[in-house]
Amino acid sequence: MIDNAIEMITQSYPRHAGSKILTLLSECPNRPILSTVIELALTRKMTVAEAEQGYYHPVGMPLTDAQTLRELDRRLIRLNELKAQYLRDRQEQSIGNEDESSPFDEEIKQLIRYRKECTQPWGAIKNSDDELRKAYRRHYAAIQRLFARAERDGQHEAVAIVRRSLKLGYASCLRDEDLSCQNQ
Repeated sequence: MIDNAIEMITQSYPRHAGSKILTLLSECPNRPILSTVIELALTRKMTVAEAEQGYYHPVGMPLTDAQTLRELDRRLIRLNELKAQYLRDRQEQSIGNEDESSPFDEEIKQLIRYRKECTQPWGAIKNSDDELRKAYRRHYAAIQRLFARAERDGQHEAVAIVRRSLKLGYASCLRDEDLSCQNQ
């Protein structure tokens, strides 16, 4: 049943990237395949086994480290103290107004921008986008475009069947009705 649904969709849109991904996944049912392996197999026109053999899957690198963040926080505290002192002195001398900036504002802005770029909203250190994540995002988008097009063309039942059997992730898998995908 799943084979018929996949065949119906992939034959309707043979040149679509999502069709090529589904075809590749259907050749290895119930087996998780890394997104980078899928991409390598499709671009170099090789089998999944060949793509798995000789490919290194790098992970993202942290954008900073905890020690750097501690030093950055100390510097921000010191700059804010200096800014407060500067503004107090200016106010005592009746030179400045409340909206006045300080010579420390630009460095404070730069340090805050750096911290935001390197950390998650909850404070965890971000990793650079790795190849696996990028490949997964491309495949997810291609399959969603394929499903949207097939549904527009009236293949609602086939899309529903494939959606139930498809597990998308960094390691994607197409399940048979009787079996389930095993994690690697």
